[in-house]
Amino acid sequence: MKVDIYNKDNVIYQNTFYPADLNKSIEFFYDCFSNFDNNKYPIIIIESFNLGGYPELAQFITSYINLNKSSTIFASYRYNEDIKDYVAPLYNIKTIDTCEIKNTKYLFNLTSLKNDNYGEGIKHKRTLLFDIEDFFVDHNFFFNFRKNAKYIRKPHEIIIFTDGLSYSATSLFIKEVQLNGGAIIVGYDGNPNFTTFDASQSPSHVHSTEENKMENDSLSLEIENLGFTLRYTIMETFSKLDYTNEDNIPLEYQIYKIDERVKLYNKYDDSKYQDFINKALKIFEKYKKRCNPNNKNLLFINDECYFKDPHLHGGYECDNIGFWSRKCVPSYCDNGYIYDKRENKCIKDLCINTEQKNFRNINNKINYRDILICLFGIFQIIILICIFNEKFKNKKDLLFLILVIIDFLFIQYFY
Repeated sequence: MKVDIYNKDNVIYQNTFYPADLNKSIEFFYDCFSNFDNNKYPIIIIESFNLGGYPELAQFITSYINLNKSSTIFASYRYNEDIKDYVAPLYNIKTIDTCEIKNTKYLFNLTSLKNDNYGEGIKHKRTLLFDIEDFFVDHNFFFNFRKNAKYIRKPHEIIIFTDGLSYSATSLFIKEVQLNGGAIIVGYDGNPNFTTFDASQSPSHVHSTEENKMENDSLSLEIENLGFTLRYTIMETFSKLDYTNEDNIPLEYQIYKIDERVKLYNKYDDSKYQDFINKALKIFEKYKKRCNPNNKNLLFINDECYFKDPHLHGGYECDNIGFWSRKCVPSYCDNGYIYDKRENKCIKDLCINTEQKNFRNINNKINYRDILICLFGIFQIIILICIFNEKFKNKKDLLFLILVIIDFLFIQYFY
């Protein structure tokens, strides 16, 4: 971690989510983000061949770089008797509908399993969706941090460098931020002939024959004796925007391309530090006006965007030619609510106490957008009155022109 006063940025370099001491690591990152909150510099995170580790740590970092975003992950386990005993002690979970805290073994004891049919005779059973609520989210502690934050970075003020080789918990982190539109995802390394690639691999929980070998599994022993280790997915994650259990395509089979590609090759090391920073600063400057037209999740967050749901907030969408438009698109909800993208509304999160004050009390906020709409309407009424008034008979053409210009500006600004 580094607060770079010379380059005016905050930098995190990371090559693992598997520290020797998880609690100390979380305390370290909490101190990092507390230090970052003492300045207004953008945040740069460099991931380099990060093979993953604790999802708790990945979720903690996700929450604290995107203070206005939910960091919930929805997942399900493939139903498999062989891994049932292995999975049971791993996590405590909260059920989505009742928010009861259950051990993961509870999922395998349910009679109502989800059946996925992938066609051509390929079928899988998986458990119902659940929300991983292990160590990484202390809601009250997080909300207090967010409430007292001096400066919340907007997504275009955060860059994550990825080599595309990172997977497991690292992939959960990168792809969740990307799905949330929480940062600019920048690709480096890889084949110089590739102008783009998937932001990360396999955002899933994997198991291996090496672990099964210790449990005397005959097939795993045979594979290991041949000198091989097989890693396979046992828990799959799904788009957090679709928690209705209707999405049967795991994220590891969906490609989410990077926003930018830079010509930096080989693994990151300290000798390449300034090269990465120079690339990042150029991209930050670019995204003040321009954007990736293929990424509609990344918005230019603007507090003046107004939506019918009072708990819903958002910003300007990228247009089809790579500039920030004036079209307001919803993106996130207040504390204690989950964003339902399909219905464009906020749903109360039963697992969180919503009686605490929201970070942004929108009821006490002057809504300049509404004021401008009223002013446009008043100008139109005045011009229409003048058009039909005999005193302005000779100036009707001019008044009609003014009316058209006002309507054009109204449409461009608000729609």
